[in-house]
Amino acid sequence: PDYVWVGTDREINPDPHGWDEDPRFSKGGVSRYHRDTDSWNNYTKSDGLIDSEIATIAVDDDSVWFGTQKEGVSQYNQVDQTFIKTYTKTDLLKSNMITCIRTDGFQVWFGTANAGVHRFIKPVNTWVHYTQADGLSSNHVSWITTQGNDVWFATKEDGVSRFDKVTGEWTIYKQADFLADNDVRAITRDTDGNLWIATVAGISVYAPETRSWEIIAKEDGLPTP
Repeated sequence: PDYVWVGTDREINPDPHGWDEDPRFSKGGVSRYHRDTDSWNNYTKSDGLIDSEIATIAVDDDSVWFGTQKEGVSQYNQVDQTFIKTYTKTDLLKSNMITCIRTDGFQVWFGTANAGVHRFIKPVNTWVHYTQADGLSSNHVSWITTQGNDVWFATKEDGVSRFDKVTGEWTIYKQADFLADNDVRAITRDTDGNLWIATVAGISVYAPETRSWEIIAKEDGLPTP
């Protein structure tokens, strides 16, 4: 990609590295690095960003999506290079506390800290909301990863949920079954299609082809749980 986007929350978390005086970085808001010109641009609320405390960033073909800690979502158009829309509790969101955003082809998934997940289907401009009542293991979503027809949701205290976009079926995985811990912080895929699920007590690895699980903990070589 031509650009690297850097979200900050400098207003509430003073930078420990001594970069506060560096003009390249935004003091709250978003900084964009252009690789070809080795230059930086900073964006704040005065440019159309809904808030300066950025929690997550996701990029798709035409937009950059910025989730904020307390004020909802901003959408930036990459063609016009301007902020074009905001989404908050006053219109389409059930929560302004955005924890993660994942682009998925023509769809965008938004995880929240207290109201589950929003699914935005762009071609038909439709929003779908999922909560515990629909099959999500918790309304506090900490991470989202997509894999083919499956969407995986990590939660802060209740393990992992897998959603099949074709059948609409939900599957929940918890510590009692397969996970190292129910407090899940991140999920990523490797080149073989295996899912690595990071928890506060180690890593769980899921192999979709064999539907098998493996737990890697401190005794296996991790420096910390």
